[in-house]
Amino acid sequence: MPTVYMAQSTLEREKLKFEKCCHCGMEYVYPMYRKAQSLSFSVIPFFGGGMAADRAESQSYNRLQKLHEKSFDPVRCPGCEGFQPKAIAQLRVRRAIRTLQIGLLVIVVCGLATLLAGMEGAMIGYVVLAIGVLSAVAAAGWWVMFDPSTGKNYLCGVSPKFSENVLTLEAHEAMVEARLEARAQEEEVAQERRAATMLERQKREEAAQVRKRAEMESMAQRAKRSISDSSD
Repeated sequence: MPTVYMAQSTLEREKLKFEKCCHCGMEYVYPMYRKAQSLSFSVIPFFGGGMAADRAESQSYNRLQKLHEKSFDPVRCPGCEGFQPKAIAQLRVRRAIRTLQIGLLVIVVCGLATLLAGMEGAMIGYVVLAIGVLSAVAAAGWWVMFDPSTGKNYLCGVSPKFSENVLTLEAHEAMVEARLEARAQEEEVAQERRAATMLERQKREEAAQVRKRAEMESMAQRAKRSISDSSD
């Protein structure tokens, strides 16, 4: 039986999301954090582990890129303080899916309970149908009951936390320019320090050469005096 190699990859990254308000037209920027996971398998002998790991990492990277590109966070526009409909729609979809999942779990639990209670098949069918209808209605209710732009968020305890870490495009560009300028100043100071260090080293080397020449001249003078004294 061939060996099955399994590899899992998890990538997470925060990326700047550039947005334009559909209400007032203001352009703004906010940081968006996303996380992507992938699982890959391979049955190729010897190289299967590495191939599965590379495939899992590649899939995670592609998923993360798509998440950053196609998903949105419900942040307020700094101009009109409104939310973008596409971000609210994604929240509604996610919460509707979660509602249906809870409904499915309730259907399973209630179905098992009715079976244990000895109820007839028709009664079980009615219970499942009733819970399914209620779950569908509750999931669809997110489109009516949830709209932060108009203050509609009637279900207590499930209020989303909206990020306020947002800057206008002008403020973001000014911040980037200020960072670049500060970095340039730091580089200029570093270059001045390096130049001063090299100048100081050059001075020490020149001073050392002067002392060496002086010592050589002194040795030469002593040698001449020694030769003169010996000739006398």
